[in-house]
Amino acid sequence: MAVRDEVKAERDKMKGRPLKDRLEYFWEYYKIHTIVGVVLLVIAFSIGHSILSNQEDALNAVFVNADALDDGASEELTEQVARRSNIKTDEKDVNIDLFRTLSLGGPVNQTDFGTAGRFQAQMQDHALDVMVLDPWYFTYYTNQTTFMDLRNILSKEELESLKDRLYYVDLVELKDLQKKMAKADYQFVPEEPAKVLQGELRENYKKPDPDRMQDPAPVGVILSDSAFIKKHKLYEGVDPILGFVNLMDKSHKKAAKALLTELVKK
Repeated sequence: MAVRDEVKAERDKMKGRPLKDRLEYFWEYYKIHTIVGVVLLVIAFSIGHSILSNQEDALNAVFVNADALDDGASEELTEQVARRSNIKTDEKDVNIDLFRTLSLGGPVNQTDFGTAGRFQAQMQDHALDVMVLDPWYFTYYTNQTTFMDLRNILSKEELESLKDRLYYVDLVELKDLQKKMAKADYQFVPEEPAKVLQGELRENYKKPDPDRMQDPAPVGVILSDSAFIKKHKLYEGVDPILGFVNLMDKSHKKAAKALLTELVKK
């Protein structure tokens, strides 16, 4: 007997049978199809929901080694940036992470390597626009050419208004350092945390002097006297530095500059 005839015969036997028997028959013969169908339906719903609910990012910023508490600081800053840059937060996301840490003196453990690796992956994916770091780590990331020349994102007027807060790097020295770091025998040596901490303190820290550089370029803004940072005690005794990531999403420029504006308020 052909398979089609067998199926027809089985169906004929079910005619007039109680609902319970028919359901048991259906489950016996079609359970695999049913399970697969349900799974596919769940997957399709999940993907559809993800696409519909996944908002576009307007900004991705991170603060490193901030003394952040869960006191609403991130939400407050997010609202300020969104308002200043006319972003509707129900349409686009402003992501400001205040809780990332790295060991003073350089990455030394698996947690540090994981955090640093996360930053690197975000940069490569154009998913990290702004970094705010303690002075030592700002220099560390500057040496890796992480930050863009501020002349490529800020106007002359904006740079002039920030002239006393600008952090400069000597492009000649940076190029030489890059050559050194590219050598096979180069090895990064972490510094003593206590020494780093002392050097970062506001009364001890000396920002690089552009007048002593062959080719000075502004790559950071020192957030001294920031009202927001003081209010939330994010960097006690230390003036953090803000930089725009070279590989930032250029469509996030407006929100990134809005973040800077909020953080330089006294």
